Amino acid sequence: MVRAGEVLHLPGNVPHQAEAVEDTLDVDIFYPPREDWLKKTDSYLRK
Repeated sequence: MVRAGEVLHLPGNVPHQAEAVEDTLDVDIFYPPREDWLKKTDSYLRK
């Protein structure tokens, strides 16, 4: 469980998923920037 004010760091190339158990605001930060997002080729996310 990640609570208000906490941060969860996931190393690159680690399969993961999330489930919100209440209203939430999440922010994804990638470094280096994801090429598939920049090129809009992330069709698996844009369904």
